Amino acid sequence: MDKGELLEFASKYYDDLSHPLAVANQFTEMSDEWVVGLFHDVLEDNLDLPKDEYSILVYKLFKVLDYNWDAYNAIETLTRIMGEPYYEYIEFIKYMKDNNRQGGGVSLES
Repeated sequence: MDKGELLEFASKYYDDLSHPLAVANQFTEMSDEWVVGLFHDVLEDNLDLPKDEYSILVYKLFKVLDYNWDAYNAIETLTRIMGEPYYEYIEFIKYMKDNNRQGGGVSLES
């Protein structure tokens, strides 16, 4: 996987990549953390897709990640569930960080 592939894939599902890139760019470019920062909003902002289309998106994302289970698991961990109150989501992320429960093998530290 290269940066161009990842950005091309993300742009198919996210109109303006400035926010995902701002999150990703807090980390070393192309590190697992960078990839997680880029893609968690791509999943989160597509939760309203019909279930079959969302499943295809998830499969394609896993494939574009070269089947990197740690990165995919971290993306899933950081993706807010549709309808989940933002405060509860932030508390969950804080709990995961404080208890060293980091999705996959990817650090949640910046």
